[in-house]
Amino acid sequence: MHIRKAIWCLFMLLPWIAFGQKQMDTLVADAALGRIFLDHPVLDSIKLSVEPGGRFLEVYSKKMWKSPEYDNNFPSPERYNLNFEGDKYLLHKRWGAIPLPEKAIAALQSRTCGLYFNLRGMARNDTIVFRLVYNCPSDTTEKYFLKVETGTRYTGGKPALRLLLDNAVRQNPAVLKQMPGDSALFFKVMLSRKDSCLKAIQLTDGDYSGFARVIMEELKRSGPWLPPLQSGRPVNAYFIIFVRLKPDNTLFVDFNN
Repeated sequence: MHIRKAIWCLFMLLPWIAFGQKQMDTLVADAALGRIFLDHPVLDSIKLSVEPGGRFLEVYSKKMWKSPEYDNNFPSPERYNLNFEGDKYLLHKRWGAIPLPEKAIAALQSRTCGLYFNLRGMARNDTIVFRLVYNCPSDTTEKYFLKVETGTRYTGGKPALRLLLDNAVRQNPAVLKQMPGDSALFFKVMLSRKDSCLKAIQLTDGDYSGFARVIMEELKRSGPWLPPLQSGRPVNAYFIIFVRLKPDNTLFVDFNN
């Protein structure tokens, strides 16, 4: 098993070795990382990826190496999109606050690299060092072509959607009384390119309570939604809507693209 794990680690490091790119490494020692691994002995490693499109975190558990999935395939870590509040909520609920070397990340990103950078970091349970590798193209004459896309949008933006759902909940005060101090719901939805309303709304995480039913019914009536554009044409969209009722009974709403 150790040989297969070593091969897997080499496979994961291959994207860091990029031909024709400038590579800058740095090591960041952080005692807070050590506390995370002490608090969670099952935690094996943490992998960070910072790209022009955002931040992503992968969490590897020691248990994944012993799972039946590992017998035939490379194991799948827990993946979190740090640009999406729903994923950040799940990450904190599962592992608590994971410290990231923000100053070192900012220092590396300040290097001249235009839009085409890639920063990867990894911390393991046998060290308190966060290794960061920053890649950017060294050939400034190389041309890049970016596909212009527009993500899913709601008329009035996320504040308007939050207000719509909040009003629906306030009109059902009995629902609020039944809820615990902090509740979170995740809905998987589909937006057709031909319509401006949501289809196939499915509760994927959270209790199917009166609160959840009120939110689902209001999501069915919500709109108009604007489908994403790809090469100027509307396309179908599948995304997650995150709704959280905070301890102070305020509502927080986010959705990813």
